[in-house]
Amino acid sequence: MIDDAIKLLKNYNQWRRGADGIDMPSPKKIGEAIDEIIEYYEGKLITEQLKPRNVPMMCL
Repeated sequence: MIDDAIKLLKNYNQWRRGADGIDMPSPKKIGEAIDEIIEYYEGKLITEQLKPRNVPMMCL
């Protein structure tokens, strides 16, 4: 799920920055996490674009 992908990428960033005691995550898992987050946000963007907007009616 998205929470797991975020956790993995945070862990990866800590490892990348030299944190002690953190092993390098699998490159395959990193790629899968990135893909999952991209799919999640692309879906959110589409959903936001399809939402009806509150547009005030102009008085004629």
